[in-house]
Amino acid sequence: MWSIEKATPGTERSIIQELAARTAEALATSATFGDAAVHAFRATSPASRVDLERLLRWLQTTAELPPTTQDDNFAQPAITVYRDDRFRIEVLFWTEQMVETCHSHVSDGAFCVLSGTRLHQVYELHGARDVTENLTLGALRMGPIEVLGPGDIRALTPGLDFIHSEWFNDPVSVSLGIRPHGIMKEKHDLFFPGIGWRMEHAATFLAEKRARILAVARLYGMALYRSVTAEMMAALDPYSAVVILRDAIDNALSAEHVTALAEAIVGSHACLADHLGPFVASYRRLRECVRLSRDADFDTRLVLGLVSSGCPPEELRTVFSAHRRAREVSNAAVHLQRLLADLAGRSRDFATYVRDVLV
Repeated sequence: MWSIEKATPGTERSIIQELAARTAEALATSATFGDAAVHAFRATSPASRVDLERLLRWLQTTAELPPTTQDDNFAQPAITVYRDDRFRIEVLFWTEQMVETCHSHVSDGAFCVLSGTRLHQVYELHGARDVTENLTLGALRMGPIEVLGPGDIRALTPGLDFIHSEWFNDPVSVSLGIRPHGIMKEKHDLFFPGIGWRMEHAATFLAEKRARILAVARLYGMALYRSVTAEMMAALDPYSAVVILRDAIDNALSAEHVTALAEAIVGSHACLADHLGPFVASYRRLRECVRLSRDADFDTRLVLGLVSSGCPPEELRTVFSAHRRAREVSNAAVHLQRLLADLAGRSRDFATYVRDVLV
């Protein structure tokens, strides 16, 4: 077992040590690990005690951190600062990546925001059915969207019983996470209107590698790329077909090309007929919002996160009004319209969304 020894009171090491002790105590009386982790965070209040500069210096200079394993694959990056035979505590940094798309978790636990704000949304997947070993279809339903900031704590539940997404509004966001060891349920990534895949499945790994090889095909010319993708759609499983479509959107291929791909996929995989149209629209909107968010100010990022989530227009207006930072424009509705007009002027896809959904 690894633990923090001889921590000096008031330092980040001592706070982590206290958090670990509180977690161990709560495990004896809590119904779930997530409940224990939430209790430990509330009892320790790390967001009001951790100094982020000291934390950063400690993480970068100490030789006493526990070994890193493949479990530590969240965030950008996740650094494990405590580990015993039951659980681990991690510091999770979010910098370059603006969004954690809709996903489930392999285990329960909890996280506490230390710095930065983020949009947090939970979902439910109705009528889930496995189409292949690694592809699940259903109807994804959004819950309320909320803005989390320092001190906010949320529990995690394994599997498709808890699905959420996060959009990070600030250039740097930092959290603490407490998780048990081991895999309780398979992790899914999900997209509207309800396409999900098992992230740790062998077929998923292979399909993702094949998507990278498509970049090689494009280098040889679009004729080869189109020929290869047509053969893939006919020969491979539905998930591989979705990967082809996602790859085309990621690489900003034309709307006509994406539409033609989607039609060809439905011809080979009829089970996707009701899902591909909404998937293309929502995924293109997400990718465009991520692109526009680069180097954007806080309020613009907030608007883009709300748009990318697909939340209803009235909810978008309410959340923006409550959490915008720039107050030079006293009227929140006018401020929002100016930001939307600016974004629409920079993106045809965004302009279409504003016209068809928000107006």
